[in-house]
Amino acid sequence: MKINQEIKNPCCQVEESKIMNDRDYLNSILMIEEKLADNYSTLLNEASHEELYEDYFILFEDEKDACREIKNLLFQKGWIEYEVSPENEVQKIVLTCSKRLEKLDIEEE
Repeated sequence: MKINQEIKNPCCQVEESKIMNDRDYLNSILMIEEKLADNYSTLLNEASHEELYEDYFILFEDEKDACREIKNLLFQKGWIEYEVSPENEVQKIVLTCSKRLEKLDIEEE
């Protein structure tokens, strides 16, 4: 049985036209920020110099924070919505992660 509950806010109406509106701009900025965060992630995986890694990690965190803020703004405006996951699905994921953590603890010993 699938639960189709959505978490959303009332939609802030924007004029649909050939010209970009506020929602279009925010979605465009979000895509850019997400791509930058992806590129920083790759850079961090490749970085061998500790100080550079630390500097880039700060930039990476800033990018991820910017993505969250933009998504929160889109959510507040009602331009994106989230679907509620059924409790049993969440419990399945928690159980799977717990088993993996236990396995890692055993392998470390």
